[in-house]
Amino acid sequence: VTPVDFSEEGVCSKHPSVPALFCLDEARALCCACEFSQHRDHTVVSVEEAVSRLKEQLQAELKPLTEQREQASALQRQYEEVRVHSERQAEACARHIKETFERLHRFLQQEEELRLTALREERSRQLHTMDSELEKVRELLSTLNKNISTVEQQLKREHMDFIRQYSHSQKSSRSLLSQTTLRLGPGLLINQATVLGNMGFKAWEKMRSQVHKRPVILDPNTAGRWLYLSEDLSGVRCGETEYQQVPDNPERFRNSASFLGSEGWSCGSHQWDVEVGDHPDWIIGVAKESVDRKGERSADPENGLWCLDLTDGEYSDVVGDELNLKLRPEKIRVRLDYDEGKVSFYNTDDMSLICSHTDRFKEKIFPYFYVGEAASFLKGTF
Repeated sequence: VTPVDFSEEGVCSKHPSVPALFCLDEARALCCACEFSQHRDHTVVSVEEAVSRLKEQLQAELKPLTEQREQASALQRQYEEVRVHSERQAEACARHIKETFERLHRFLQQEEELRLTALREERSRQLHTMDSELEKVRELLSTLNKNISTVEQQLKREHMDFIRQYSHSQKSSRSLLSQTTLRLGPGLLINQATVLGNMGFKAWEKMRSQVHKRPVILDPNTAGRWLYLSEDLSGVRCGETEYQQVPDNPERFRNSASFLGSEGWSCGSHQWDVEVGDHPDWIIGVAKESVDRKGERSADPENGLWCLDLTDGEYSDVVGDELNLKLRPEKIRVRLDYDEGKVSFYNTDDMSLICSHTDRFKEKIFPYFYVGEAASFLKGTF
């Protein structure tokens, strides 16, 4: 059936005296005299009622668009916050690099320049990625504003003028909603562990100095906002009342004073020592890479954490068993055998076994640390 030609006023060119109707099933106007017999089994209403119904549908499309615009604006603010924080990271990295290499005399100037170059490249990469993503958000905001403006203008139209534009407006809105994902991407912060990791150790090794152990490099991008890492990323303290203004990037623990080591493993045996001193509140061990970093969770194997816990002077293997230790360890050795699926904890004073966990690891495993409010400083070495 060939659709009837309607004038601007919605009048059939062949039957101007017959009111036009609207078929909701086929979403088009029809002439009662010309076409009604072909639409007996369809839902047919007056043009006025059709306009009312379709406007309600389009009005419903406006709400998610507005909500998405608000999300995009919030995401833009997050990117701007990350940009400011990463700038502070870059400045701190540059300052520490300069201070470290000033102690290594003139023959290490070349090494210093190599490190600064690496920092500039990392900063350039990070800025390029961030600017690219931020530009996408700006473009999305512009598109959303234009789309919302179009929908708002469409809602002001009447009769056939509205109907002719309705399908296009609806399709455009739904397409935009279906293709858009709003979230802050990972990897936006300066990789301080790469830029600064083991820097002093490698420099002193070139000078044939006696370096017996290298520190566990901590990942500041995972550290909860209560934590303050040392400049060389080998130690940490917990602020009792103050906390840092840091972005809530995907890698960071949001609700606890937890953090990870920068180096993880998917095979082999590895061990490191953690200086706990006389701190009364801490958790040390290992965590799977996908461990929940935003919600509330206990430090147990079900949550991807295999740990030793000290709380209020009581040691626990975090699976429900309290440990009665004859000696209070000041330094604890964590030994990971990935292939055997085993994590063990030893008192380094006499190498006595404190406890062990046995499991089957299915992903990359990282050193894990939690520091209670009373803890002033923890430090780890391989």
